[in-house]
Amino acid sequence: MLNFFKKMDFWSGMILLGVVLSLGLGVWYLKQSKKLEQSKRAFFASDKLLPRIRSMLTDLDGLIKAKEANAGEIDNVDPGAYLESQFVNAGIPGRDFTVSGGDRQRTLTLRIGNKSPKVVETEIVLNFKRSADKKPKAYPRKNIYWAIFNAERKSKRWRLRSLSLRAEQLKSKSIKKEGLPDELNDYWFIEKMIFVSRQPVTSSRKAR
Repeated sequence: MLNFFKKMDFWSGMILLGVVLSLGLGVWYLKQSKKLEQSKRAFFASDKLLPRIRSMLTDLDGLIKAKEANAGEIDNVDPGAYLESQFVNAGIPGRDFTVSGGDRQRTLTLRIGNKSPKVVETEIVLNFKRSADKKPKAYPRKNIYWAIFNAERKSKRWRLRSLSLRAEQLKSKSIKKEGLPDELNDYWFIEKMIFVSRQPVTSSRKAR
């Protein structure tokens, strides 16, 4: 093979190079032709799907409007019952906490640019401190966050104001003797949780 190339003159080498390049370009062209054909098929297929996509977008718009209307209905429900249901749905039993504070309201004046709108602020307190004859209960952090997320997602009105958690193992007596473990479990006591809502003051709504 080496002797073949040694004996080859300049023009023979150029002809051989041209043949190799032609073969390479031919293979490249075939690959690009296949890709082009696939692109054409995808384009025509998507063109046929356009009516369906438009229909789905119309349906989506209807779903968004229905969700907004539903959120408005949720905000008219008793706030204590609403928040309690979100925690029960997240696996935290209603018997483990009490809901209070919905009747305590105050009027605030906000500063927004050049405007000073008045709002009625309402706080809801979820108390997880059980009676003396019952030991406090710890919950998986994912359940706590799940309940908070759903409470805020489903309502335009209620937002978490304050949250205080303590790791279950930090209350263990063995920590005083052995110190903190290398890794804490993911169970937490809820020591403080407050939700708040602010609604514009209207002639029909006065702070108590």
